[in-house]
Amino acid sequence: MPARVLTEGLQSAEGPVWMPDGTLCVTNGPGITAIAPDGSKRVFAETGGSPNGAALGPRGYLYVT
Repeated sequence: MPARVLTEGLQSAEGPVWMPDGTLCVTNGPGITAIAPDGSKRVFAETGGSPNGAALGPRGYLYVT
């Protein structure tokens, strides 16, 4: 399968996590960016610092390091 660009203009996307609704969350700069299936993006959370990892927990919470 060829690579597909989902969105552009992120600072330093890391820690990708697919959410149950098809949204891709990535750590990006000082927070978490959510990328919708249509490629639109929004701020999911402003964490401060420089998060670089994320995981989806058993209750559906997004944990960030």
